[in-house]
Amino acid sequence: MFGGLRTIANHQAYGIRSHIPRLTRMKTSISCSVALPETLQIVQSTIAKQLSIEEITVTPETNFADLGADSLDTVEIMMALEEKFGVSIGEGGAENISTVQDAANLIEKVKAGDA
Repeated sequence: MFGGLRTIANHQAYGIRSHIPRLTRMKTSISCSVALPETLQIVQSTIAKQLSIEEITVTPETNFADLGADSLDTVEIMMALEEKFGVSIGEGGAENISTVQDAANLIEKVKAGDA
């Protein structure tokens, strides 16, 4: 018992079934693929155009939220990128996209057929 709460590990260690939901692992993907400079440039310019902002403010490390993009903006950006590159990212493909570099890397990965 820790702070009045039993941990899941203790329940499992003693074979006791608990009503406490199991923690699930987040699916993570580690990829060494980095987008080509041309891909990154197109992604940056597309994002700037979609958000009606100066392209200079869109750097690889910039988060979409920092650019003022809400979830609808992000969906529209991803749709514009799909159209621009002639690829299909799919509904779940953009779930882990948070930065401009992430978006460019995903496009590169989809273009290569790895996604």
